[in-house]
Amino acid sequence: MKNKVTIGKYALTVHHYNTVIIGSGAAGLAAAYELSKGDTSFCVVTEGIHMGTSRNTGSDKQTYYKLSVAGDTKDSVRQMSRDLFVGGCMNGDTALCQAALSARGFFNLVNIGVPFPSNEFGEYAGYKTDHDNTLRAVSAGPLTSKYMVEHLEKEVKKNDAEIVDRCLAVELLVKDGRINGLVTLNTDKLDDITEAFSIFKCKNIILATGGPAGLYRDSVYPHSQTGSSGFAFRAGALGANLTEWQYGIASVGFRWNLSGSFQQVLPRYYSTQSDGSDENEFLYDSMSDEDLLAMTFLKGYQWPFDARKAVNGSSRIDLAVFKEIRAGRRGYLDFAKNPLGKRFDFALLSDECKDYLEASEAMFGTPIERLLKMNPKAYDVYKSNGIDLKSAPIEICVAAQHCNGGLAVDADCQTNIDGLFAIGEAAATFGIYRPGGSALNATQVDALRATQKVCTRESQDSCEIDETKIAELIDLSERLLKDKNNTAVFRDRLQKRMSDNASFLRTADGIKTCINNCLEDIADFEEKSCVDSPARLPFALRNRDLLDTQLVYLSAMLDYIEKGGSGRGSFVVEENGSSRPFVDGDFADVIQHMELCGTGCVAKWMPVRPIPNPEIWFENLLRNDEYTEN
Repeated sequence: MKNKVTIGKYALTVHHYNTVIIGSGAAGLAAAYELSKGDTSFCVVTEGIHMGTSRNTGSDKQTYYKLSVAGDTKDSVRQMSRDLFVGGCMNGDTALCQAALSARGFFNLVNIGVPFPSNEFGEYAGYKTDHDNTLRAVSAGPLTSKYMVEHLEKEVKKNDAEIVDRCLAVELLVKDGRINGLVTLNTDKLDDITEAFSIFKCKNIILATGGPAGLYRDSVYPHSQTGSSGFAFRAGALGANLTEWQYGIASVGFRWNLSGSFQQVLPRYYSTQSDGSDENEFLYDSMSDEDLLAMTFLKGYQWPFDARKAVNGSSRIDLAVFKEIRAGRRGYLDFAKNPLGKRFDFALLSDECKDYLEASEAMFGTPIERLLKMNPKAYDVYKSNGIDLKSAPIEICVAAQHCNGGLAVDADCQTNIDGLFAIGEAAATFGIYRPGGSALNATQVDALRATQKVCTRESQDSCEIDETKIAELIDLSERLLKDKNNTAVFRDRLQKRMSDNASFLRTADGIKTCINNCLEDIADFEEKSCVDSPARLPFALRNRDLLDTQLVYLSAMLDYIEKGGSGRGSFVVEENGSSRPFVDGDFADVIQHMELCGTGCVAKWMPVRPIPNPEIWFENLLRNDEYTEN
């Protein structure tokens, strides 16, 4: 159902649905797939159906983490939940849901055609991944999440679900603590700005917009992904675990994770001056030959930077790369030559590396020859993007890859705002450490939990649309229209300060400076991020969203440091020229929650919710109508 409202000279179409899903990645389309099986009215609102992280990212073999369903390895729902929970700052009910629905989510994907490999008996064999010692990881190759999105989209369209494309979500409408709707900007109608805004009136919103990808300059998120946390913070949603990220070595230009096989084939790390001169294999400035090879190999499944491995472990490589780049040099990975030059010898390899290469029948030749033997699809990813690893080294940096924090949610993925759900990377369903691939598991599990809750929520009386808030947004948009466009310069500055001061090396002074700069930009936003045409207005509004997001994230980082927190997980805290001593489990049993209040933020620390121990006696569950209906 549609109708029109007029606010000033603006004519806004009002769409009416029970539920609106924002985002068209693996989480959003999984939610749409679930809702399309029922009779609730819903639509998917997306800035671009072909944008986003799920469709445009990957690695050597992109991992999906799930309950083991192959071999004779012992596994259980409760064991998997404990393994997730022990990562720290993880709510136990969330961990149990992620484990209990893991197999269901995985086989949903198998059943719609995602090509996970299995043997002739139907076993889906697994392998070891980051922060995990089990064999729960599976993969459909370098493009696992892309396959997921494509197959989910096909099913959603087959079920005639409505997808509203080229529609930027810009403001949530909240009345008396509950969701009342959404304001969007139709990017196809910017030639007449008075017709470009729309309202989606609804009782539930499922936010599936991924992490705040646009915060960092050094990023492996695709350029098309920016995230949409800011409007949720402005509406009163709480953030949680915003200090926790994943950073790792990735290629510059063509953004791609250099994990797994890319490291296990032992490529050559080197750096040069900015003009390409003075080539130096910088790793052996601080490591023995044996250590260099062992650490490079371990980077394969210890890809994210880890504070526990920063002194004697594989994360020394991340630090070395970062320091070369900070010194004005450029870092590279070379697959055409072995590291160490003439000193390279397979006899120098660790037993673990040697066993792996022998089992992969790749104990020979150069890194590229080993890669073509072990994982030719990884080579093909770069070749299809105009980069031939046989001859071209790739420039690298230590990049932001995933945010373990997000909007604070309960076990059903509902935020503190009634009717606002967050799923996938938009939700704070991860702790300090998470197994590689658990993010893809979460996209499917979160979608199941949120849609189940949406379908069982009692209908509520509709509230009137708050036209005052919409008028304020329209007025802001008009004030942003000037005779110049400086949105790109503004974005560059915003991202630079985050990468330079708030990535995996953090200081209190550096973050304080960033917060002050952030507040200055908020005060002068209309002048600093203005546009010369309505066609550029979406970029300015995204900058606004990122700026509010940045303030909340930086405030979380500063609060943690000022409370005496040590480096943990994805970052090191530096003070007085050295790192704070690492304290294992520091603040791991409490979760920091952040609330945006005007131009400031308030932090509140809450104990983690324990893992539940629910009823599992079959006969009792069978006669329980609530569980039977679900």
